[in-house]
Amino acid sequence: MSRELFAGREGVEEVRSRTDIVSVISEYVSLRKAGKNFVGLCPFHQERTPSFTVSPDRQMFYCFGCGKGGDVFSFLMMKENLTFGEALRVLADRVGVKLSRMAAETGSAQKLQEMRKALEWAEEKFRSVLGSDLGKECMEYLRSRGLTQEVISRFRLGYAPPFWDFLLRAAHNDGISEEALAEAGLLTRRSGGGFYDRFRDRVIFPIWDGMGRVVGFAGRVLKEGEPKYLNSPDTALFHKGKHWYALHLAREGIRRTGRAVVMEGYMDVIACHQYGLDNAVAGMGTALTADQARALFLLGSEVVLAYDSDAAGMQAVERAITVFREAGGRVKVASFEEGKDPDEYIRSRGRETFERELEKARPDIMFLYGKYARECGGDRVAIKEKIVPVLGSLESKVEMGEFVKEIASAMGVLEGDLRADVESYQKKNAKTRYEYKKSENRNTTQHGVTGRPGIAGNSIIRAGSTTEQSTTEYGARAKRSTVSGEGLLNRQIAGREKAEQGLVRALLEEPDLAVEVRECIAPEMVKDPVYRRTLEIIFELVEKGVEKKSRERPGIKPATLLNFVNDSIDDEEARARIAALLVGEELPGPRERLVRDYVKTIKKARSLELEVELKKCEASRDVERQALLLKEIQELRRGLG
Repeated sequence: MSRELFAGREGVEEVRSRTDIVSVISEYVSLRKAGKNFVGLCPFHQERTPSFTVSPDRQMFYCFGCGKGGDVFSFLMMKENLTFGEALRVLADRVGVKLSRMAAETGSAQKLQEMRKALEWAEEKFRSVLGSDLGKECMEYLRSRGLTQEVISRFRLGYAPPFWDFLLRAAHNDGISEEALAEAGLLTRRSGGGFYDRFRDRVIFPIWDGMGRVVGFAGRVLKEGEPKYLNSPDTALFHKGKHWYALHLAREGIRRTGRAVVMEGYMDVIACHQYGLDNAVAGMGTALTADQARALFLLGSEVVLAYDSDAAGMQAVERAITVFREAGGRVKVASFEEGKDPDEYIRSRGRETFERELEKARPDIMFLYGKYARECGGDRVAIKEKIVPVLGSLESKVEMGEFVKEIASAMGVLEGDLRADVESYQKKNAKTRYEYKKSENRNTTQHGVTGRPGIAGNSIIRAGSTTEQSTTEYGARAKRSTVSGEGLLNRQIAGREKAEQGLVRALLEEPDLAVEVRECIAPEMVKDPVYRRTLEIIFELVEKGVEKKSRERPGIKPATLLNFVNDSIDDEEARARIAALLVGEELPGPRERLVRDYVKTIKKARSLELEVELKKCEASRDVERQALLLKEIQELRRGLG
């Protein structure tokens, strides 16, 4: 379904015109100004230096590392796993546009909508029970943990009563599908058929995606029982390794302070927010993932781990350090006096004292040294055996040198001796040692499994791999050709590719030039399928403009044409390639002269291509085809002057 069919072209255009792509993407990525554009670390793959570019003039984004690109709708669709219809609704609500109509989505998109409806319905049910007589004991528990009504409402806490069929019965009354509840992880299938409620007699914590939409739940037992915390299972909307608890509430605090505070428990996070520390988030009760770690690094420059002080908490910190290092960053670790959990500590000691502990947080490697020193009881040889592999795993020699110096002083050994042990370890383990580092271009999303042509040389790079193909599909065919004239044809390939790219970009920037271009070149002459389709769309809009204005130059605005192209192309990869054209370097010269040169280059390449085919026809004695080819070649040569 084309984009305009969802709400009409006017509806899509109004939403897009009121939306600032820089503002939207800034909620996910820390961007900095770079000339006319903004740059930042790509949210779709792992990288060392920023290659993700956002153009406020074009309202487009493109990553020169992984090839993801498009407009603001494309960004939300990829980042939040939305359909176009969902992205349109989200942005319409954001900018206050009331869409007069919305086309119904079908298939999997409709199924996701039913799941979202079921989750929102369940959240309201749990909240209403908390405020009823059934929820009195749960409310007393929350009060005993020091929570105010304001924070209970802000985090939309609820209660699942101790019944096997509370949601099941309520769903029948409210017209909610059992299948939708089951797909959303709220019901469990019985082995003999039928369903029962997953959450019973538990405090309910809604879990949201990055946009604040409920995608799952966590339930904590009120009394005795296992497990203490029960999360929704992974579903089409909820993945434990992707989400942070309360990230949508903490995002602004993280951006403002430049720091994310990572905690183990939901109650820890809620306590921090209640005391004004609005940059706290928590994992989903399972091992952290590199995707989660990168999401925080994209928002702020510092991550502090504030875990429980018991042995289990310290082990969790050690595992988290490895994950954050693998994700390409480093963290600090806060510790709390008297062995209290973070939420106990902030409630008993207050915000200022808690913040001082965050300020005193130790770098990750120094935390590991302290942990090993305690475990080894001060035995320097035993400590060395644990810390040397960690130091030897650091990729940065400067960083390693700083930690060697600090740890040697703490251990009471010579810095040179510890450095020698680290270097010896590195030599012995040169082939097998694990380094705390990341791939320059590793894809960390479910997107990007197809090839994408690069803007500079049209090479095809497979996301998530290091394989490169130096020619395009049609270039490869020409290279394999054995007929006469292949050398000359091959020499035209690079120029033709650049000409096709340049022509499309020039027309997108100055649409009225297409009036003359469409008279002297046909889209079929363009080899690249994306640029060919784009040229067809440009000519289509220009033709409408000429007819409407009844004059040669219809005065089409570049933004109007670009939006028309984006909405007429269904393939996200194709949109990304158009974005790549527009956020790249400026074209080298006046557009009219460049367009003439580009058209001439494309025509020359087409003529040579036809000559090669003509020789094949002569060999096969295909007289009818020869006549057609000769006619086209003669027309091209006349056009070249």
